[in-house]
This record gives sequence, structure tokens and C-alpha cells, in this order.
Amino acid sequence: MAAGAIGAPWEGDYPRYVWHRQGDVVYEGRLVNQAQGHYKGYPLTVDELPEGLS
Repeated sequence: MAAGAIGAPWEGDYPRYVWHRQGDVVYEGRLVNQAQGHYKGYPLTVDELPEGLS
């Protein structure tokens, strides 16, 4: 992912988690359709940020 971060485990061709920072907001996407590579995303609070994305 060019503008964000990815997280294991991988499910087929796609990582289960992806993150993207836009301004002061970090969004997490979770893989919801492995066959088509669809993610559902939502903003995270500061205490929900994965290690290394603070």
C-alpha cells in the first residue's frame, strides 16, 4: 500500500488490516471480502492506534 500501512495476517492476496492517515485522523480498514479485496473502514481514536502509527 503506497500511502499507508498493512498488517498481518494475510488472507489470500490481501492483508486483514490496512491503515491510512489523512491529516490528524488514522483510518483502519478490515478485510470483509477476501475474494474481491473489499475493506470496511472507520476512524480510530488515539488509544486504538496500532503500535508504530502514533
